[in-house]
This record gives sequence, structure tokens and C-alpha cells, in this order.
Amino acid sequence: MVNRLSGPDAELPSLAQMVRQGDRVRYVASLFAPEPHRPSLIALYAFSIEIMRIPEIASQNLIGEIRFQWWREALEALATGQPPRGHEVLLALAPAVQSGTVEAAALVRMIDARVHDLYDDPLADMSALLAYACATGGDLAVQASRILCGVSSTDAGAAAVEAAEAVLRDVGTAWALTGLLTTLGQQAGAGRCYLPADRLAAEGVRMADFLACRPSAGLARVVAVVAAEAQRLLASARVRRRDLPKATLPAVLMAPLIDRYLARLARNGANPFHPVDLPPWQTPVLIGLAALRGRF
Repeated sequence: MVNRLSGPDAELPSLAQMVRQGDRVRYVASLFAPEPHRPSLIALYAFSIEIMRIPEIASQNLIGEIRFQWWREALEALATGQPPRGHEVLLALAPAVQSGTVEAAALVRMIDARVHDLYDDPLADMSALLAYACATGGDLAVQASRILCGVSSTDAGAAAVEAAEAVLRDVGTAWALTGLLTTLGQQAGAGRCYLPADRLAAEGVRMADFLACRPSAGLARVVAVVAAEAQRLLASARVRRRDLPKATLPAVLMAPLIDRYLARLARNGANPFHPVDLPPWQTPVLIGLAALRGRF
């Protein structure tokens, strides 16, 4: 039976509260995972939120760099069998990392990608954007799938594992790109831009205009290109979804939301500053339908 989605957050353990408030989509998806795997999934998603928030709460870039380094060293220590440092998220994540189910190296890659968020430098090109989205979303989906499989490797063979992880990585990357596209207004307010700088320049989009949330035809074309890349990744993953073990489905249940968000963005003329929020009820409904159908 799936846990109910309503009710005050106070009824949930603290990390579940953190994920429900900070990443509601993955929280809802985790409710469709087997109960024994949920604590590790919640710990993994809480880690993702924790490092995502560092640039937001660090008063100086140097402080942010120090926090990131603390997490790197803590994860590397876990991977070598040392006891976890006294942080709630780290304590909850430790069993999965120490058993090899979750790869410490993948989590360190997430940290390295998030260092970019400390600075105002735009991503140089589409390759840089895809690398960022893969590290922050694609690798997260792969690590979630390892928890869902309950083992650090499978008996299906290296080729089968690689094929499955490629599908997971594409969906996770597409979701990360979608998240970036639907929060461009917030990014502008924080003085950041995750759109490819070379494409913005080619379209004559000035950074000052973007940061002032001024839409333009050139900006819409850049947004449309990134949206098309997210759609391409999702379509490619769906063609290969038979490569996924059924147990990994909760790691990619956000896929139907990608369709909805990108469709709304397209209807808005790819204006990134026009709200594209979905009604709150659609998240659990779309995720639940995908889980019941057993496909994304």
C-alpha cells in the first residue's frame, strides 16, 4: 500500500520532511518504491538537496567551497570504511555508501557539478549544460536505481547493467534540463543563467536582458533548443525502456511530468519567464498512473 500524500509534514521523519518540501516529485515517486528501500532513497535525495542548497546559504563563495570539500572528504572516508561524520544526511546515507550500493564517486561528481552554482559564470555551451544536467540529475537516477535493485551490481552482466544505466541517466538528465528551463526566472533573480552562453551570443541575447527577465525571440529559440534536447533524451530512453529492470521504475517516474512541463513551455512560445507550474494534484496522479502501468 502506498503511503498517503496528505497530512502535515510533522508526521514524517525529518529527512522525509526535507525531501517532501525540497523535491516533492522525487518524494512522491519514492512512495512507490518497496518500503525497505525508501529510507536509503530518501537519504540519497536529501543529500542532493543538501548540496544544492549550499550556494544558497553560503555567505561567501569560499565558505561554499569549504562546505563542498567537507562533503567530498566525508564521502571518501565512508567509501574507505571509516565511520560517518555526525551529520543527519550522512548518517542516513552511510549504509548504502559503505555497502557499495551507492557509489561515493558518483556523489562526488554531483558535488563537483554544484560548485558551478557558487559563481555567476554561464555554462559555455550545450556540452557543458548536458554534463551539468547529467551529473546533477542523470547520476542521481542511476544511484537511486542501485538502491531499488538492492545490490551493488546485478547478475545480468556488465552489458545489461550499462544499457539500463544509460536509460536511467537519459531520463534523469532530461528531468534536470526541464527543471532548469522551468526555473529560469528564479535563476535570473539570483544572477545566474544555465542556458548555453554560445547560443545566447549567437541569438544576440544580452545577459543584462536575461537577468532583467526580458523575453525575446532569440531567447525563446535558445530555450526551444534546450527543450528539444530534453525531449530527445526522453524519447530515446522510452525506445530503450525494455532495458530497465522493473524494480528501477520509481527512479524514473518523473518522466510524464517532463512531457507536461515542456508542452506548457511550448504553448507559452518558449518564454522562460511565463509560469509553467502544474496543478498540485497532477504530480501524484501522473506519477501514480505511470507506476500502475509499469512504464514511464
